[in-house]
Amino acid sequence: MSHDANPQKPLVILHVEDNPADAELIREWLVLGGLSAEITRVETREAFLACLERRPLDCILCDYTLPEFHGLTALELARARRPEVPFIFVSGILGDDLAAEALQHGAADYLLKDRLARLVPAVLRAIKEAKIKSLVSEHPPTGQGGNPNDGVAGRGKES
Repeated sequence: MSHDANPQKPLVILHVEDNPADAELIREWLVLGGLSAEITRVETREAFLACLERRPLDCILCDYTLPEFHGLTALELARARRPEVPFIFVSGILGDDLAAEALQHGAADYLLKDRLARLVPAVLRAIKEAKIKSLVSEHPPTGQGGNPNDGVAGRGKES
């Protein structure tokens, strides 16, 4: 991820959205929520893949239904190429079953376009959780002396 602790630095967001009016609405909600963000909007699989490969990203926002390719396909591509970047579905039609499927496939969250009040908190939470996950994977906790069984009840020497 590209964002550090500097609050002045804008978040870098990749937005997969085919509807310009919806993209503008989401941009406005981010601004109204106090986020400074550099948003790149793409509509096609090719443009999405190009941005995944060449851009530092803090978050991906994606519509579930797109004319060029499916939102779950975008999620799978993002998980394969940039698993550290949180992926949030923002859709007009995402029901409970589709939302559960999205979360099972690795989405950080899902939002309905007609309920965007949660957008900024969801983006910030997803980025924070991704940073914590990254720190834990870089510095996994170990027991004293490096023995993975240290401190685990029932795993010590037999008496």
